Amino acid sequence: MTEVERADCSKELAKALSDGKLIMPPFAEAILAQIEAGNIVLDLGEANAKVGDKKASKLYVKLTPTGDAWLNGALALHNGSQEAVADRFAYGDDLKRRAAMRPALVAALEGPAKIIERTAKDLVAAGLADTIEEGRALVIKGRKDRGLEV
Repeated sequence: MTEVERADCSKELAKALSDGKLIMPPFAEAILAQIEAGNIVLDLGEANAKVGDKKASKLYVKLTPTGDAWLNGALALHNGSQEAVADRFAYGDDLKRRAAMRPALVAALEGPAKIIERTAKDLVAAGLADTIEEGRALVIKGRKDRGLEV
């Protein structure tokens, strides 16, 4: 992503946040202030999934800390250099976002039958269902209740 694209992305995010078009977590105002101050830059990341020969991906916004003021504040919480704190934040944030997106991508590639079967097996393994059939029935009921494909 170029600097111009990052700046445009930052402006669009700021506008969406201020217009109330995005749901903001409690810390979003602080992050937005750091973006506007240039201490955090936005970039695009990509979550990928592969099932057999099928592939899927989805883009998301990555937050990368860059400013000395923000990093110095973070240093109070962690021992290490500014680069280490920035790397840990960026890497951890990136992993968390990709991990949250990957199950949905895999589910879209596999289809509901494999998801139901795998979840039923997990329920039996966890002791929440006595048999695969009972687990399957629980999963199917739960998916129907949520309006998901079965």
